[in-house]
This record gives sequence, C-alpha cells and structure tokens, in this order.
Amino acid sequence: MEPAEVGVRAATFADARAVSSLFKEAFCEFRQFYTTEAYRATVLDEPAIIHQIKQSRVWVAEYGESIAGTLTAVWKPDCIMLRSMAVRPNARGLGVGRKLLQYAERFARDNSCGRLSLYTMRFLKPAIQLYLSAGFRFTDEVEMPHGVELLRMVKPLVAEESIDDSFT
Repeated sequence: MEPAEVGVRAATFADARAVSSLFKEAFCEFRQFYTTEAYRATVLDEPAIIHQIKQSRVWVAEYGESIAGTLTAVWKPDCIMLRSMAVRPNARGLGVGRKLLQYAERFARDNSCGRLSLYTMRFLKPAIQLYLSAGFRFTDEVEMPHGVELLRMVKPLVAEESIDDSFT
C-alpha cells in the first residue's frame, strides 16, 4: 500500500476545532518548558484560530483524512513572518512540516517578498533542525515575551533563475 500523500490547503473556519486540538497534541510534550502565558500564546483556542484565519494566510496539511499540521504567514514590512507552526506527533517525519514551509516560500515568492522569518524556542530541537535544513539561519535577535526566550531565524529568498533555452 502506498503511503498517504501530504496535501496542503487554505484553512477554513470549520478547521478551527481540529487545529486547536492539533496545537494541544503538538506542544503538550514541551509544556514544562513554557510559562503559563507563553503556553496560552502558543496553544491557540478556536476563537484565536478563527481570528488568524481572518487576518492572515493559514494553511493546514492533511495526511490521509486528518489535519496533520498547520502554519500561518503574516505580512510584515520587511518579510513574511511564519507563526503557529505545528505538526501532530504521529505525523512527524512524514514531510508535513517541510511541505508547509514550501507552501509558505511559494506564497512569499508569488507575492514578491524577499525574506521569510520566524521565531522558535531553543527546546524545539526537531523544529530547529527542519528550519535549518530548509535554509533558515539564526540571527542575533532574541525576544522574551511571556518569559520564554524566542530565537529569530530568517531565510532570504533569492530570485529563482529563469532558464534560457534559446541555445538548445
């Protein structure tokens, strides 16, 4: 039997409950590293997810018949900021996170944005490895909202080369 394909689509309001559940599953193993405020800001409830869908570009990744991941892209003056990325624990290693990052990069390129940016936490080591393998690099910028250190990573998007096939 062939493995299920990872599909990505725009999130809808009807996805809010499943996405909220996804956040709880994805981050419960890291709960001990968060302050109460930081955990609430990370593990979004349904109204917060609906607000994100109204204000930003939110994608969900489906694996089989369930939502296995999510990612939000927010326009900033100098970049597209990636936020609220989560992958269901039983879907890790299946390419869900990578596929979401590819959609975000395509979105940025299609909208002539030259850079992606995100914040992550030192203890999210699997996510950091994914970001590094996708071309993100750490900056010196560190923020401390809600008492948890956030490390900024950026990925410059160089223009894709066009292929000149006039000599073939």
